[in-house]
Amino acid sequence: MFILLIPIIIASFIILSILFFIRRSLIAGAIFLFAAILLNYFTQTFPLNSSYFYTSSSKKNNQIRILSYNIKYNSEYLRNNKDSLSALISFIKQQDADILVLPESRINSTNKKLRKKLDKIYPYNLGSVYNGNELYLETYVFSRYPISNVKQYGNYYIYEADINLSDNFTMKLIACHLESNQSNSSLRNGEGFINNIKKGYETRNKEAKMICDSLSQYQGPLIIAGDLNDISGSKSLNTLQEELDLSDAWWKSGFGYGATSFSKHLYFRLDHILFSHHFKSSSIEIPKIDFSDHYPIVTNIEIQ
Repeated sequence: MFILLIPIIIASFIILSILFFIRRSLIAGAIFLFAAILLNYFTQTFPLNSSYFYTSSSKKNNQIRILSYNIKYNSEYLRNNKDSLSALISFIKQQDADILVLPESRINSTNKKLRKKLDKIYPYNLGSVYNGNELYLETYVFSRYPISNVKQYGNYYIYEADINLSDNFTMKLIACHLESNQSNSSLRNGEGFINNIKKGYETRNKEAKMICDSLSQYQGPLIIAGDLNDISGSKSLNTLQEELDLSDAWWKSGFGYGATSFSKHLYFRLDHILFSHHFKSSSIEIPKIDFSDHYPIVTNIEIQ
């Protein structure tokens, strides 16, 4: 629970430092400012990359464009707003992503039209089966590049695959939808809210460790994309970044909080794109569109 308060704590420290500076209490102001900077650095909460405002979002020849979007295709919003499908497809086309990750898509059962449209754009795709039911695909990946060596594990929301970008460059992709806190279902089942958050926290940490164990012998190009259901600075994000030596695309190229989830008027950055040292994040965007209770995250990744 504490990690969810980090953005508020950082903002509070900055406000307190300003107030102390105004009152000419320079030492107290400096202490709170230093604490805010330190906490922000270690949790990677509020990046302040000035290049965010003037870097072109257009993809260059040595870059690949990755779009991750939890479209929550079983949500009431999309079921009750069928016209949104055309707008959603139009948005995806406009992004011109090379690799499209759709956590919580369920597009086999909810709307086959979306899959047919995307199949025309992307020659390669794969989906992870939800709870063993072939009708439900929890996470889907569409790619302009060949996909091979697919491996699925965990709660079947996680899989890894090789993406063959060229004859001499193959990267590994982890596309995932890590465990959520499932607060609504926990309350319906009579479980305590705090207990359910704890269960979600523990499961995400296990899933992060599972990914690390699967890649323990892998040293090549790696990208992790999807809904990780945790914020920067959390144990699961730290595990992935530290054990696999990954950078966060928003921290490297973004500016500000960058929330991607706004369910129940609570704003968190739960969707992430992480990459190994073989890449560099050139630009990143979080388009404010409302097809879901998540915003998409899209970045241009430069091959080093």
